[in-house]
Amino acid sequence: MSSVAETSAPAAATAPSTLGERAERWALDLPGRIRALPYFAPLAVVAVTFLVNVGIVLVMWGRLGYGAFDLTIFDQAVRNYSQFHLPYVPVKGAYAGTGVDFLQLGDHFSPINAVAAPLYWIWSDVRMLLFLQAALYAAAAGVIWAYAKDALGRTSANFVGVAFGLSWGIQEATLVGYHELDWAVLIVPLALRRLQLGKPRQALAIACVLFLVKEEMGLVVAVFGLLLWLRGERRLAVVAAVSGVIWSAIAITVLVPKIGGMHNQYWSYNSLGKNPKQAGLHVLEHPLSTLHLLVSNSDKQDLLIWLLAVSAGACLLSPITLLVVPPLLLRMLSDTATYSEPKYHYNAPLMGILLLAGVEGVAKVMRWLDRVEAVGAIDGGLEVEPAEPAEPAEPAGSPESAEPKQPGELSKLFLRIWLAAITAVLVIGIQYHGYDTLTATSSPAENAFRAAAKTAVAMIPENATVESESAIAVPLSARTRNLVLAEPGKPHGSRWVVLGKASPIDWPWVSGSQVEKARRWYLAHGYVTRFSRDGVYVLYRTGPVPAGIDNVWGQRPQ
Repeated sequence: MSSVAETSAPAAATAPSTLGERAERWALDLPGRIRALPYFAPLAVVAVTFLVNVGIVLVMWGRLGYGAFDLTIFDQAVRNYSQFHLPYVPVKGAYAGTGVDFLQLGDHFSPINAVAAPLYWIWSDVRMLLFLQAALYAAAAGVIWAYAKDALGRTSANFVGVAFGLSWGIQEATLVGYHELDWAVLIVPLALRRLQLGKPRQALAIACVLFLVKEEMGLVVAVFGLLLWLRGERRLAVVAAVSGVIWSAIAITVLVPKIGGMHNQYWSYNSLGKNPKQAGLHVLEHPLSTLHLLVSNSDKQDLLIWLLAVSAGACLLSPITLLVVPPLLLRMLSDTATYSEPKYHYNAPLMGILLLAGVEGVAKVMRWLDRVEAVGAIDGGLEVEPAEPAEPAEPAGSPESAEPKQPGELSKLFLRIWLAAITAVLVIGIQYHGYDTLTATSSPAENAFRAAAKTAVAMIPENATVESESAIAVPLSARTRNLVLAEPGKPHGSRWVVLGKASPIDWPWVSGSQVEKARRWYLAHGYVTRFSRDGVYVLYRTGPVPAGIDNVWGQRPQ
């Protein structure tokens, strides 16, 4: 009897005896309970991606860090969609010389931007596009987490998801604002995820949504057909390859020109030829010089190094990497320098592709190492017990689905090294590609400029015709649909003009002397100063449009 009492006494002593003690124990156990939830890890990755990128958005917005190109272009297009109008983009049309009634679809065929229109019913502000951008990246991080979890396990998936969500390509894209390519950041991982789950038809259907993102995205769909072919889906592969090539050809040569764009408006391959036919012949006749163009300057070399670094080179072991070939070739062979820099939004869609390719490459190496380790064990005389029959696993992708088969020691070591490598690249990328924006301090002059810019924006009447410098044009876009970019030596005849001598955006104005020269011109041609403070000028035209200039507004009321 005494022994029973002695045994039960400690248990009774450790059990909470009061409501307060039970509440304290529950509170202490809460973090562990939360971490044990099936969806805690992916939701944490999604939340971190979203919140960090929204944080950058808020900092950039407060500093007038966004430029009119391309953010104001998309704002005007989506705002028109939200009001059931065609996507007119005066800011692009006036700059390109195609008129203020120019359609965004004639710039790039991107009808997917219309999907963002309902957001403007909630709040008609360009910041909704910036929040949408962060949401697309966060959703993509969740998809990439799921892919990595089924391939490498939950812990590895956490590393991979964060490595994507905070990657240097995502950083750079967040710093320039929403772009049509942000949709590809989510669409491609979704298609690859369905392919991983053995759903090739669904995968192709999702990949075909890229047709609505941009005209050259059909080439990515064509390469996706190769992935289907390698998985034995011959018919679907042919459908993807043929439809992708045909769609891009139609979009580039027919749709964009018919809608209002120029046939060769973005032709930037004069090093290869004056048109696609000449360029193709040059590639066939001079393959070595063409290959040299891919690494012909330090920017291109840096870009390739940074792209390989995202997956620590493991992407080279997977055919998934082929998906980056079409967009990357179009950029690396171009004469436009900004296409081949490790900056801007162009690299954002490549981050997920390269990381997923890296995941598949690492999984291949781990399987090979397991076989090597197994052969070594047998050759060493070790007995290998036959595995017991496994119980049926849950469907892949569910929170309770079985983890990948436990790897051997060599595989575990290799996986740890790879995860450490991509984490190191992430940390280095943070230093070089943008998150330092969160900690940068502003000078008193910069703060004064922003305060003056805020006042200037509030002075402009709704739907007045305005030409504005780039940084101030972004918040000004919500006040008027009749907004174009103020350009050096190219007045547009607007009723209002907003200039900034100390703008954080150094394009198209590259010096304060340019701004001062333009201001004097406006004052000598019928404009008066309505506001002048800390380098911000608001000018108003009191008379008719000056003669001899490009009056983009025509007879439109101003």
